[in-house]
Amino acid sequence: MAKSKSKIIPEKIHIEQINVIQCHINTGDSYLNNPIKWDNISIGIKKEDAYNFENKGCRFRLFFKCAAMMGNKEVDLDAEIGIEFHFKIDNFEDFVTREGDHNKISMDLGATLLAIAFSTSRGIILEKTQNTYFRGIILPVVDPVAVLLDEPNK
Repeated sequence: MAKSKSKIIPEKIHIEQINVIQCHINTGDSYLNNPIKWDNISIGIKKEDAYNFENKGCRFRLFFKCAAMMGNKEVDLDAEIGIEFHFKIDNFEDFVTREGDHNKISMDLGATLLAIAFSTSRGIILEKTQNTYFRGIILPVVDPVAVLLDEPNK
């Protein structure tokens, strides 16, 4: 990712599609037989991004792995949720630089799109987990640049 001199203009960013591509909530037998009040939720995030330079598009896939915790120990209650976002950016070319044989996307655009996807995921995950033993998972506030730069298999 590269630094951009262009300004993000929200009206030029369009969400074309949002798809829940994975949603699995597991309430194991041990938890069902003894549904204790857990005290914390462990949340792991993985992302995949892809860019279409010709069509001024971007796709983000965010994968969330959540586990109910009692202290430092997982209880038998977890969720895996994947959400895919398709964006079109009218002024996409303003955020692309050429480095050798490769195109680079500006950090500003990448972080903005990830922030939009993550905050939208917050509502989707809250709704998907509301009527479960999770009683609604609320994703924390994160630094989108840190998530964008994180290792892919973390």
